[in-house]
Amino acid sequence: MTLEIITSEVLKLDRLSRIELIRRLAESIVREEWAGSDAEDEPGLTPEQAQEIDRRMKLFEAGKMTTIPGGQVTAWLIEKYGLQR
Repeated sequence: MTLEIITSEVLKLDRLSRIELIRRLAESIVREEWAGSDAEDEPGLTPEQAQEIDRRMKLFEAGKMTTIPGGQVTAWLIEKYGLQR
């Protein structure tokens, strides 16, 4: 099956199904990245992205940044986009 055929079929899906497909594809890519990386490496990140993560972690550890609990973010995404696991 070609990418063109797959794309054509995917575009026939409703919006929520396409969003769910994106989520599943992204998860599969992350799994592949982690499987191919050393524990010390940041999988699939550019040096700039790794630097930004380090910067934000330092702010968080210094108490200069707050976080949003994962459950709250998930609830917000479900409410805004109708996403469900």
